[in-house]
Amino acid sequence: MKRWYDGYTFRDVGSVYNPNSVMEAVRNDDFDSYWTQTSAAESLMGYISLDFDGLSGTVAELIAREAGKI
Repeated sequence: MKRWYDGYTFRDVGSVYNPNSVMEAVRNDDFDSYWTQTSAAESLMGYISLDFDGLSGTVAELIAREAGKI
């Protein structure tokens, strides 16, 4: 998967991949250019709601921090 989706690299974070492409590749058992099917917030909300490793809480904390509530 890393070879097919080269992702984005951020200093102090490492590689980050398009969640839609990764989930579609897993779901379809096939690597393809799924990025064209990516929409804005709607597609991300599905992944956030799955709450992998506390993702929902982390997103809520980031939003609160941005709003100045933390």
